Amino acid sequence: MKAAEKKKVNKAVVVVVDPIYFNEIPLPNIMEAIEGLGYLVVNEEHNRWSGFLCGREGQAMFDILSKETGKLDHSNLRLSWHTIPSGRYEVLAYVA
Repeated sequence: MKAAEKKKVNKAVVVVVDPIYFNEIPLPNIMEAIEGLGYLVVNEEHNRWSGFLCGREGQAMFDILSKETGKLDHSNLRLSWHTIPSGRYEVLAYVA
């Protein structure tokens, strides 16, 4: 993913995680924003990622595939979360 395209994707991700506190981790919304720009968040087999994020805090990194080429894009979604005292999640996400 070229720098200009990565910037565009990150702007879409920021719109989702701008209110950084959530009742649940908004990964489906983040994935939808990325998919709307022609990319897929995928697992090791290059299929659309699905699964669970567990724990009071954690980090995850997901590969990104270009829908246009069907190939990995040498970029990834990086996600971290932490539970604050209110029980809500503080979520940070970006594409690197």
